[in-house]
Amino acid sequence: MSTDNFDAIAAEFGRTGPASPTNARGTPAAMDKAELASRLRAWRIRDHGRVADLAHAAQPLTAAQRNSLATIAKNSQALIRYESPTDGFFPLLVKGPEPSPLLGFLIDTVPPAANGNERAVASTKFRHAPYDTVMVLAERYDGRWRIVSLGATVDH
Repeated sequence: MSTDNFDAIAAEFGRTGPASPTNARGTPAAMDKAELASRLRAWRIRDHGRVADLAHAAQPLTAAQRNSLATIAKNSQALIRYESPTDGFFPLLVKGPEPSPLLGFLIDTVPPAANGNERAVASTKFRHAPYDTVMVLAERYDGRWRIVSLGATVDH
């Protein structure tokens, strides 16, 4: 939420290797760095309806789709910007017996990957797309957390 350099974010946190069109048990497909940068870009576009089909695509984006997102994002008004990065998140509540603080995102561990690597999922909602829950699946590779997929569900 604080940078427009999606390629740098993907280089820092993406995983090495090609995108995978299928994945076990209905989890989102693993993505390469180019796919991750495009998906992050899609979720920052102010007019979410304009790119919702791309943001929610189950398969890796084509080169033409990635180029379309990059072209849209070149317009200085196309990307949503918030005064503070935390202002971009719709507040979430943790359900439980105790009162919950308002949180910008929730993180939970999930079962390890088939290769034994630890995994965790972060869930969030953006203020400019409040009917979508975005989920980021990360896996620990060589001691570092890497984003392996990014998916979303529509809540309405």
